Amino acid sequence: MRLIQGRLFTADDNRKNAPLVAVVSESMARGVSPGQPAVGKCLLMGTPGSPCVQIVGVVADARLFPQIRPTGLPSLACYFPLEQHASSTNRALLVRTTEDPSLILQTVRQDAQAAAPDLPYVDAYVFDELFMNMLKPWRLGSLVFVVFGTLSMVIAAVGLALIGAYAVTRRTREIGIRSALGAQPRQLVGLVLRRSLIVVLGGLAVGLLLAWSGGRAIGAQLFGISSGDARVIGAAMCAVLGIGAFAAWVPARRAAAIEPVVALRIVE
Repeated sequence: MRLIQGRLFTADDNRKNAPLVAVVSESMARGVSPGQPAVGKCLLMGTPGSPCVQIVGVVADARLFPQIRPTGLPSLACYFPLEQHASSTNRALLVRTTEDPSLILQTVRQDAQAAAPDLPYVDAYVFDELFMNMLKPWRLGSLVFVVFGTLSMVIAAVGLALIGAYAVTRRTREIGIRSALGAQPRQLVGLVLRRSLIVVLGGLAVGLLLAWSGGRAIGAQLFGISSGDARVIGAAMCAVLGIGAFAAWVPARRAAAIEPVVALRIVE
């Protein structure tokens, strides 16, 4: 963890009878000592009359493990030397390696068992695997959003295509008359596209308002991206515009290719 103020623990701190010390997160330091350095301040832990725990360092905020905290909440954390809290039963040894961690698991198990022969069983895991298991519910939720978003896009594309085809069918006579008066096929296609895209742009405006209001509700659950990220919104708008243009272009192109006499006869 990145040290901001003071120091981290030393070997002298990690003794049972050593003076009580603690390292706190940046958010907790602001709460303990707003506007002033927290290093050297007294931290009262437990019931009234408990001994003072001196803050010796401040580290940057981190996402607390195992709970994934929403980004809008402060990371209030306080860290103590292990031997000053010997009663804790939740202990883990972290081993860092430059090699593939899975290749040294058996060695770590054997060495840990040899160092603590009184333990009935010792096991070792790759840290990333443990962490990824905790992220599975979040990844599943993200996948559900992606699937439903994709289905919504498909439904919107089909709806735009059907509406575009229906609109062109109703304007077949107009297209035939314009063609008979000398309008070029590209002009007819452009006319249909412009009118269709006006409808799409109106839908995008409504969608942006809904996205803005919905984004504020889920903004605290997002990590590494904001609910108003311009890249995501821009990509979604471009996708909808592209689908709307293609959905209108296909029937418009087909109608523009019909001979004027045939188009007028179809309507009659």
